[in-house]
Amino acid sequence: MQYPVFPWIIKDYTEISKQINFQSENQFRDLSNPVGMIGTQQRINSYKERFQSMDPNGDIPPFFYGSPYSSPAIIFQYLLRVEPFSEGAKILQNGKYDIPDRLFYSIHDTFKCANEETADVRELCPEFYFMPEFLINQNNLDLGILQTGNRVNNVKLPSWSKQNPYYFMYIMSVALESLTVSKNINKWIDLIFGYKQRGIEAQKSNNLFYYMMYDDQVDLEKKGLSEKEIISMETQIINFGQIPLQIFKKPHKQRLLIQYKEPFICDMQTSLKVFLPKSKEDIQNLKIQELLLNESNQILKSDYRYYFPKGIIQLEWFQNNQKIAALEQRGKITIYKWWNYSINPNLQQVLPFQLSKAEEKYINFYDNLIGQFQHNKSNQQGIQKSVLKKKHKQYENLNYISLFDKYVDEYYYSTLFINNAQDIIIGGYLDGKIIIINIENNQIIGVYPYHSSTVTCLAIDKNKQNLMVSGSKEGDVIVWEIQNGNQLQKKFHFYDHEDAVTCIKIDSQLRIILTGSKDSNINIYNKENGIFYRSIKNPQKTPITFIETSIYQLPCICFGSKNIFSDQDQLIYSYSINGQFLAQIKLGMVTKAQKIKDLNFQEVLILSTMQGKISMFQLPFLQKRKEIQVQKNKTGSCPVFTFLLSNDNKFIVASSGFNHDLPVLSDPQIQNQDGQKLLMTKQTIEQELISQIQI
Repeated sequence: MQYPVFPWIIKDYTEISKQINFQSENQFRDLSNPVGMIGTQQRINSYKERFQSMDPNGDIPPFFYGSPYSSPAIIFQYLLRVEPFSEGAKILQNGKYDIPDRLFYSIHDTFKCANEETADVRELCPEFYFMPEFLINQNNLDLGILQTGNRVNNVKLPSWSKQNPYYFMYIMSVALESLTVSKNINKWIDLIFGYKQRGIEAQKSNNLFYYMMYDDQVDLEKKGLSEKEIISMETQIINFGQIPLQIFKKPHKQRLLIQYKEPFICDMQTSLKVFLPKSKEDIQNLKIQELLLNESNQILKSDYRYYFPKGIIQLEWFQNNQKIAALEQRGKITIYKWWNYSINPNLQQVLPFQLSKAEEKYINFYDNLIGQFQHNKSNQQGIQKSVLKKKHKQYENLNYISLFDKYVDEYYYSTLFINNAQDIIIGGYLDGKIIIINIENNQIIGVYPYHSSTVTCLAIDKNKQNLMVSGSKEGDVIVWEIQNGNQLQKKFHFYDHEDAVTCIKIDSQLRIILTGSKDSNINIYNKENGIFYRSIKNPQKTPITFIETSIYQLPCICFGSKNIFSDQDQLIYSYSINGQFLAQIKLGMVTKAQKIKDLNFQEVLILSTMQGKISMFQLPFLQKRKEIQVQKNKTGSCPVFTFLLSNDNKFIVASSGFNHDLPVLSDPQIQNQDGQKLLMTKQTIEQELISQIQI
């Protein structure tokens, strides 16, 4: 079994360069040549002379390189600082580490050797692009002292990494996904796994190795071999390794460079506008708005302004992102129809979408009461008829439930739309029950009394809709399987928090569940088997307000923390998936967090705030990309309680707090952008974002 191989990408690891210029192809290694052909000319000539001097009819076929680009020794050297490779490195050297000067202690020196030494043509391993921890001597291993007198400890990094292994890994990952590499990585694949690995094509590409490094050139069962010869061959293979199996016999295709038609809403080149319903009063009071005009330059009437007694606290897509369900604080559910284009083609550039109300439904949320609610359609305000019941009688006979713990107001209501918005899951009740109600027929279809105290938050696996997690006021967490679309089956029950659970995140890619609490801890669990991984402590020692995760370019966890010095803002932190601090910013009180990928597949964190703003930050180092005030009125900013991203990532539908609008954010020219031009500016954007990072 062979360890995976990855290429050297960047070729500048000196102490001089302070920044990598992704616009310059000179910063990148030539991927069309093997490592042996990208070093000094003297070394290149020595390899060619060796090949030409060998007898093609001799016992040993001619070759350029006597050592491989990957071997057990190379892997153990690279991963020396993490187990089980630490122990493996000692076993390989008869119970002790190699001579300090031969260990992996410097990126620059390792790359220099791979470019100058005739016995070293090593490539990299995958960890160089995703695992910063292997560069850190976290286990405090005694690796010896160099001839210079310096002790071997953490790997010395190039200047452009700011001596930060997490930033180094981030830059390496960005480089691997860059436009230059995307255009040329297929050439390297041809050398390592493809048609240039063996035979005449390998010879033409100066890519032939010593014959024992090819699996089909060594037959240990060949008749006539002595035991000594077999042991010698096995030892050589174990210590020097073999090149990978050949996978492709034809030239590998170039990576598909998608010709994007339009940018996404989070991309640097978009210019966001807020689309609001218009009236003369609106125009006098609002500074940030996009006037919607018809051909006669008359203000258009909006078909999506509806006044509610309270703000919208939850929005959910359903029916293939063609409808939106909006839930109010007082239980009103409004269904909207959505088109991500204008019904009137003449208005596409000024109104690039359509949003209209379809129907209304109701769930009553009176504090500490169980009530039935009837709506008289002839009266637009509705007629409420509450039938008071005792706390524990006949849940199944009630149409609507309202038994909320006032404590939940601090963290918003615990509700989830499920089953294509046909049903709603409700927590927040004083007795700890979770209720499922069918919205269409107003019937309770499930009551789950597994928590002993108020359910303070709920989360669902957005990808598969088959897993839900609930947290309570006492700090316990339950993981549920969703069966048949609307039935819950208890799977795991955790008791690790010491105070109320305030937020939950389910990450299907990383296969983890994260729970935040008022006790200032974030606990991380395996999504599949419930195993507890670790806990990350909020350095402020204040309640966690939200959790979001990211996997590109560097896996990280972002979370909000109440500011002990102010009630008007909070601190936003970014930590590595293994708990290492990466970045910190201060922002207003966050109401919702969600990540999105941009055109470059980099992940961006979108945050809405009680101050009425939508802000965007690139992960994992939280560089600010955009910020826009969604709406203001005479008294100040209107809070944005929640928001939705459209399925094409070009629109944000927001809940604009107490004035009950649904503002829409987009770039009115988003569908007129030239895709090829966007691709050409990709490296410029990468460079700009990287320059903003402060370590």
